[in-house]
Amino acid sequence: MARSPEDSLKATLGRVAPGTALRDGLERILRGRTGALIVLGSDRTIESICSGGFDIGIDFSPTRLRELAKMDGAIICDKDASNILRAAVQLVPDSSIETQESAPGTARRNASPSRRAYRSSRSASPCRSSPST
Repeated sequence: MARSPEDSLKATLGRVAPGTALRDGLERILRGRTGALIVLGSDRTIESICSGGFDIGIDFSPTRLRELAKMDGAIICDKDASNILRAAVQLVPDSSIETQESAPGTARRNASPSRRAYRSSRSASPCRSSPST
């Protein structure tokens, strides 16, 4: 039996209600002043737009969600947010869908390795200060 849109909305809101593990994970991400792209549910449609990343298949916990959110890419959970299925996934939209936007996500996807290399080179360099005048 198909659920009505109203029932589906209520179920989704129930998953992020205060006191749920998903809500705790989202609050941890917010307190860390980071963001995350989290997909609830996985089916053929979702899998068809997923690229890269890795299968993780672990039980959901707020701390695991927060740690995975530090990585680039989406986090794919099952529809009940009881398992984390994949992480660091790039979501690649269907190129046949007409859009006025330039390739979504391309700039971020291409900039990420450079950004990581920049951070690594900065942390590996000795700290230099300019001479006092």
